[in-house]
Amino acid sequence: MNVNTETLAASFREDGFVLVSDFLSQAEVAELDRQLERYIVEIVPTVAPNHVFYESGRSGAIKHLSVPDQYDNYFKGLLERPATLELIAASVGDDIEPVASEVFYKPAQVGTAAPYHQDNAYLHLEPAGGAVVWIALDDTTVANGAVHFAKGSHRLGDLSHFETGV
Repeated sequence: MNVNTETLAASFREDGFVLVSDFLSQAEVAELDRQLERYIVEIVPTVAPNHVFYESGRSGAIKHLSVPDQYDNYFKGLLERPATLELIAASVGDDIEPVASEVFYKPAQVGTAAPYHQDNAYLHLEPAGGAVVWIALDDTTVANGAVHFAKGSHRLGDLSHFETGV
């Protein structure tokens, strides 16, 4: 990964997001996949019910894993990965504090789309701001919720949100 931090910071200020190709090496992606499978088998049965969400009810395909960093050292290390922190610091400044990690399963043909939203409507960071690192491990489709970013929407302030059930 080769990134010009000045360009990154300018893009983040202007658009509210940046795209970084090859953020993880192929070996890191393979290890992350392996660790996710291990986490699901070994750790998910022990986590608080509000930290694992399924496509339907309390079983079946996993939709979302909340705060795996609180249960597992691998995910804590991923949250605090120096390369990640350096990119965030280059975008928003040096005073950063990793808050939490999440996993959203979005393999093609599985899952549901979510409407446009601001992450802080759910994170409740005060003051509002910060950065979210979104790492796509699978190709996604528009139908199952490929991520979309609205350029400049970070300058709109907090907008009203409504419960969608997604």
